[in-house]
Amino acid sequence: FAINRRLHPVIARSIRIMTELDRHQRPQNPASLLQTLENYRDQAVDFETDLAADQQETPCDRPGRRQGTLNKLQERLFDISRRNRLLNFQATMQSVNLTHASIPVMLQPEQIRLDQIVTWGGRFQKSVLKGKAVALNRFLNFREAIYLPGVLDRIRSEARRDETEYGFAQLRLVVCFLRWADLKTEPPEQYESPLILLPVRLDIIRGIHDRYTITADQTTGEVNPVVRHLFQSLYHIQLPEEVELSEEGIAQFYTQLQQLVTAQDASVHLTRIDRPRIDILHEKARRRLDHFRRRAGLSGRSIRRFRDVDYSYESVNYHPLGIQLFQQWIAPHRTVLRELVRPSEQRSEQPKPTSDGTRNDSGSPEATPEPEESGHSLTTAETAEEIEVEKQFYTVRSRRDDNPYNWEFDLCNVTLVNLKYRRMTLVRDYAVLVTDNTENRAFESTFSIAPADRSGDTVAVLPSSERFHVVSCDPTQSKAIALARTGLSYIIQGPPGTGKSQTITNLIADFLAQGKRILFVCEKRAAIDVVFHRLRQQQLHELCCLIHDSQADKKQFVMDLKETYETFLGESELPPDRHASGRNRLIGTFEKYLARLTEYNQVMVSEPESCGIRLRGLLDRLIALRCHVPVLSPEQQATLPHYRTWHEHTDVITQLSQRVAALTADGIFANHPLSCLNPSVTAETTPAQLVNNTVAAALAVIGQIQAKLHQARLQPAGSAPIADLSLSDLTALCETASDANRIAGCGLMALVHKDSEETTKWVTHLRRLEHCEKELANAQTSTVHWIRKLSPQDTRNALTEAKR
Repeated sequence: FAINRRLHPVIARSIRIMTELDRHQRPQNPASLLQTLENYRDQAVDFETDLAADQQETPCDRPGRRQGTLNKLQERLFDISRRNRLLNFQATMQSVNLTHASIPVMLQPEQIRLDQIVTWGGRFQKSVLKGKAVALNRFLNFREAIYLPGVLDRIRSEARRDETEYGFAQLRLVVCFLRWADLKTEPPEQYESPLILLPVRLDIIRGIHDRYTITADQTTGEVNPVVRHLFQSLYHIQLPEEVELSEEGIAQFYTQLQQLVTAQDASVHLTRIDRPRIDILHEKARRRLDHFRRRAGLSGRSIRRFRDVDYSYESVNYHPLGIQLFQQWIAPHRTVLRELVRPSEQRSEQPKPTSDGTRNDSGSPEATPEPEESGHSLTTAETAEEIEVEKQFYTVRSRRDDNPYNWEFDLCNVTLVNLKYRRMTLVRDYAVLVTDNTENRAFESTFSIAPADRSGDTVAVLPSSERFHVVSCDPTQSKAIALARTGLSYIIQGPPGTGKSQTITNLIADFLAQGKRILFVCEKRAAIDVVFHRLRQQQLHELCCLIHDSQADKKQFVMDLKETYETFLGESELPPDRHASGRNRLIGTFEKYLARLTEYNQVMVSEPESCGIRLRGLLDRLIALRCHVPVLSPEQQATLPHYRTWHEHTDVITQLSQRVAALTADGIFANHPLSCLNPSVTAETTPAQLVNNTVAAALAVIGQIQAKLHQARLQPAGSAPIADLSLSDLTALCETASDANRIAGCGLMALVHKDSEETTKWVTHLRRLEHCEKELANAQTSTVHWIRKLSPQDTRNALTEAKR
């Protein structure tokens, strides 16, 4: 913007991201970037880029920057594109033009009376300003405008949905339209904007014939905020915020607007339209009805068929058989070229009533037209001529008026519509902020260029005696509540279901316990209802006031306030600290059990030396392997290494398990021959060669042993020949022979025979030895409590004295 101040913010942002120093931060999809540049006028502009566009015009001091930021935020509230219906209104099936809906379509324009048409004046205006329910069935032509019930039901449903979601409806009765143009653009852009808006309620009374009513709670209408903003920014014309809807108020506002516009540019002509142009309205009403019928088509249960011709006599879908037969078989189809080459006199030629009541087929008027303000009956000659003038006027107005200096103040297009009005409620608030331009710490911290204050990240947790949580909360929510006591501003954000409403509920309860007042504002009604419901569950609703609509909730607010005061007066004689002792007792019990949980948690997060990991992780691992835990004896468990060793060598054990599983069917390493190898083999340079040499030498030794055994031809009693035994059996047999050799060396071979005399003496000595061991054990048990026991010499002396 320093190079070119007229640069569009979207193009400036595209230039910035395309020239990033880090190439990885640049856009990777050129197609999307090209589409953005081609449609840059329709792209949303981020606030930082939009603010930088006006940075050179903003003062450097702090109040100037603050006011510039507020002005930019206020401007972003307004959607000044042609998509905004508050700026460029387009009639759709989601809106009802009450003026068009009141036109009797079946009558000729010259047969329609002025009092049959709904405009902002006369009976309709007086009925609405009384503040009572006005039955639309009295003013609208429900019999012919068959689209009215469906459209009104949709408008009513949308208004109720907005009221349920946001707390207020966006239904407005457009009293006046302003057709104007932006003269500072080239070419000038023309708009048809709703100018005066009246909040109303649309209700339905069910019955044989449903009746629709609208009710206005105020007699003042709001001037369209978008139009006020554009008039202020474009022409420096300050329009009032509200207008009295009486005839005098409307006339005064029109005069004021005309003077302001003329003072700015005398070439602009503002015309007040307070009398309906019947021909134009009749044509538009007929087109609206035809459009609805074309969309509805011939469908439904009432449709009948005669020789491939569909017809219906239902009022909602009225297509008589005679007309359908005439249009399909008799009436010639008009072509565009035929109508173009046909002389204009023949196209506009039609019978006209004359002063004597006969039809004039000449096509030329015979009397001087009367002015529109005559107001006579339509059966008189003057009225007939007046209608002829209006027809000629309609012919002119049927073409587009390209003169941007002809503005219209139209009171003959009363429309009922739901407008996107939610953001406009902030316009007044921003206007006050811009005017006062007071310093606010939250605003300065949000839009400051200084680094953010992160002191709130180290806030201490509140002790249990200072917590006033009424619903459950986790540590992060408790930290947010503690941070609120410091007075710092912060944002709580997160997807749905993460506990934001719980945190707000606890914040409100905490502030209430501190004796403070709280204002909780929410965009959507559902969120504020959830918080109020949680407070009601905790019996705190008596300290709260729920207001969705400042007008509709007045009575409920007064009744709630009365009930609260009566409750406080009834409890005024009770001691104020009667709940403190019970709360302290509960806090003591809570802290006792919390200490146990804290100790358990500390143990679970600790890391013993023998584990190598936290106990919580070890417990999780044991739970995951609970189906694979073998049953081991205490001796086997004692031989197992600590879990730390297993954990440090997890990768090696995993690789070994995978390879063993590929070699053996059971996957047990102990059953594989490699388990018999000495671990020192792996340290050799050529372990395979060493194993092969060692196995070859062992096989040679085994061959020699087998040859010796064959030569010995020995066979133990009750067993196979020695030559057929395995090496383990031979090893056991050799150990037995070695023990027998030691017994033979002592000359005790007779002990091998159980019936020998030496065996009998051996058994007797063994029994005597066991008897002495039992007596020794009993003596030791009887002296277990002796503090000073006798030495062996003292014991022998004492025994000698005892025998004497």
